[in-house]
Amino acid sequence: MHLIFKIFDRIFRFTRGFFFYSYVKLCGGTIKSIPRIGKNVIWKYPPHKGVSFGFNLDIGSNSFIEVPKGSTLKVGDNVKFTFNVVISALNRVEIGNDTLIAEFCSLRDSTHKTEKFSPIRKQDALYGNIIVGNDVWIGRNCTILMNVVLDDGCIIGANSLCSKNRFKKNCVYIGVPAKFLKNR
Repeated sequence: MHLIFKIFDRIFRFTRGFFFYSYVKLCGGTIKSIPRIGKNVIWKYPPHKGVSFGFNLDIGSNSFIEVPKGSTLKVGDNVKFTFNVVISALNRVEIGNDTLIAEFCSLRDSTHKTEKFSPIRKQDALYGNIIVGNDVWIGRNCTILMNVVLDDGCIIGANSLCSKNRFKKNCVYIGVPAKFLKNR
């Protein structure tokens, strides 16, 4: 019985992947192969020419992708997002090859201004970039904020917050805010 459910799950993931692939292509984005897509993956805006996905993409269930026109999302080859991952690319987010992003992670390249004499919701946003290198592992429930660069081989431990920093190649970081733990 378990085998039957597994087979149907693979069929449904492939079918969702085919529709995802077609949707990205039809809307003007770039995608190199049919991805594996979990249930309830949400696009806030239709993909466009600023959206690019590499080979062997795997996006888990309940993930949310926000890339309005004029912004850029570039995802490399062999990238896996587990479930409930939020990618908010209001300016530019790049994710390198062979990267793993665990469940409940959020990558956001923008924030609100916080002037004292005006309600925050009425203020303009500030935009930056997020660059995630190759062979990076972002652990469960991490938040990556604007102007963060995760160099190749970084590991970000579970429940960490990465804000306004460059994280060096082949190093492990943990905590809130994320701090150097050791070399990989």
